[in-house]
Amino acid sequence: MVCDGVRDCPSGEDERTCIGLSAPEGTPDVESCVAHDMVCDGDRDSPNGEDERTCIGLSAPEGTSYGVGQVMLRSLGVWRSKCYPTQNHTKSELEAICRELGFLSGHAKEIKEMKNTVFNTPNNLALEPFSEVILNNQTVIKMRNTNAPIARAVFDEELKNCNPVFIE
Repeated sequence: MVCDGVRDCPSGEDERTCIGLSAPEGTPDVESCVAHDMVCDGDRDSPNGEDERTCIGLSAPEGTSYGVGQVMLRSLGVWRSKCYPTQNHTKSELEAICRELGFLSGHAKEIKEMKNTVFNTPNNLALEPFSEVILNNQTVIKMRNTNAPIARAVFDEELKNCNPVFIE
């Protein structure tokens, strides 16, 4: 369906011109509708690109100090642990991570594990498949018939080089 907040077409064209609808939870207020699935998908779907601005953040248990947490990444509207190729990081690598998170000053410190964290935090995405409908030998339409989000976060224990980072 068009403008229902669900990406039914692979490129999201069914959600591109939805003027006057509210933005999905967790996204800045924009004048046009941006489907949850289209937040942090690499395409600027809102007039000022607000849907691509908050794609990295920190996750921590309630009551944790500001600037402390596990580094998380959002893709297709879904948050998951950001994967890093190594477990230990230099001070300059941690400072680069902090700058990517939007912290402009201070010092960076890696913590091995946070209290009250959930083990097996999702670290990958599972994508819902699209079906192909062949109209003729020159036209193929990809579509899906569900209101389920296009992506969901999953824990993939076989994912190589995927180390979470906890910082403060």
